[in-house]
Formats: sequence, structure tokens, C-alpha cells
Amino acid sequence: MISKEIQTLLDTIKNYKYPSYLIAEPHEPTIEVGEIASKAARYYEKARYAIDYTEEHLLRRTAIERILRRRLTIEFSSEKDSRSFLVELIQSGYIPNGELPERVIPHVQGIIDKMLFFQSLVEHTYPSEYRSSFRRRIINFATLEIENLFFPAIVDEAIIQAFYCKVKKHINITNSDITKEEGDVQIYLACRRGLLKDDDTTLFYHLWNMHYPEWTELNEKTRTNDEKLKDIAEDFAEVNNIFMDALLSHPDKKHAEQVRLSVVNADDPGEAAYQLGL
Repeated sequence: MISKEIQTLLDTIKNYKYPSYLIAEPHEPTIEVGEIASKAARYYEKARYAIDYTEEHLLRRTAIERILRRRLTIEFSSEKDSRSFLVELIQSGYIPNGELPERVIPHVQGIIDKMLFFQSLVEHTYPSEYRSSFRRRIINFATLEIENLFFPAIVDEAIIQAFYCKVKKHINITNSDITKEEGDVQIYLACRRGLLKDDDTTLFYHLWNMHYPEWTELNEKTRTNDEKLKDIAEDFAEVNNIFMDALLSHPDKKHAEQVRLSVVNADDPGEAAYQLGL
């Protein structure tokens, strides 16, 4: 008999559809770049990878963040800037040339506008000594949201959810210094680390979206969304500290580490799931 977790996973995979906003209709304008410029950009990306070694599964995200940071030092205030940003990603080979419809540009600009507005709110709320680290964190948010926009990991997230729900039934945390909720967070983080090899930046972003599930829905510029972002900005430092504690300095990671090692030591995710009774 198939477990509830596996049935939910199978239903998600069966019903998954590629996002329509990424599919160009016949004769619809798409974003295209010249082949010569694309070749030069791809050679540059290979050179960057050779010099600044990055794990392969992080290459695309690193490129998005690097281009984003560079363009933010100049200006990023219009859809023209967002188009130029996407052109660079296409030239670098991370997005197929001539396939992305131009109507996706406002989606990118919405993420950028939210990032800039939220960053300004945070900078006005907290002392200057925090600005650099907070700004870095907010840019990370935008980078991951843009990556998820073009490369939605629906199936990966469904696998993680099924894996986590099953795994936590097999782990009993007896340390009285840790609450059940804190223990569940540690198990969730361990599952992500072991199965998807998520780094701390990615884990932080997922914790953030769990705490603020409406985050990706706040990209449209409205008075209601602005007020919600102001409320979130006021709690930013406290939430940041809570999440950093969960990621780096929790007093008891033994049980979550056991889960992580079980996953890492398996030959594949299926074997890992088998080891833990999934």
C-alpha cells in the first residue's frame, strides 16, 4: 500500500505543468541575442567557473547573483533594465535563446522593485552597521526568487516534503532544551541538506518562505503589499537572528545530523528513503 506522503508526491508529479508564462505563443515576441555575443559570454562563464570554483548545482544561481549585483551598482529601475539582465543570462547560456516570451520581463521587474523597496525599508529601520549583511541577505532573496521563477523546482519541493514528513516520524528528540517545533525545523533542514545539497543561503530562503508564505505574492506595487513589506521589515532583524540560530548554532543538531548522514551515505535518494523507511 502506498503511503499518504508518496501518494501526494505522485499526484504532484502527475499534475505538474510547465509554467505558461515561460512558454511563448506562436508569433509572440521573444528575447533573442546575437550568436557571437552569446559565444563570448559562454566562454567568459567557463573562465569564471575555472577561476572562481563553484559547485556545479550552484553555477546558475551564482551567475544570476553576480549579474544582479553588478547591475544594481548602476541602475535597475525599469523593465528595460530587467530585459538587459535577462539578455545577459541568455548570452551566458543559462536561459535558451529566443524561447523566453517578453511578457516575462514585468515578473522580473516586480521582484527587483520589491527587493529595492524592502531594502530601503530595512535600511531606514536598523542602524548602519547592519546594512551590509542585511543587504546581502535581501539580494540573496531576489536571486533565489528569480531562479525559481525561471526554473521552478516543483517536483524537488514535493520530494522534500514527502521525505521530511516520513522521516520525522522515525526521529524522537528527547533533549528538553529543544521544542518539538525546533526539532522539526532541524530535521527539515537536514533533509534538504542531504537530499538536495542546499547551502545555508538556500536553507535560509526556504525558512523565510515558510515564515512568510505570502512573500512571492508581494511583487505587485500596491498599498496593501507595501504595508505588509513594512511590517516584515520591522521584524527582519529578529527573524534573521532566529533563522541563523537554527542554521548555525542550535544546541542540539545530533538527530538532524543523523538524518543528513543517512541521506548523504546512500547511493541515491531512493536508497536514502529506503534506509529511513520511506
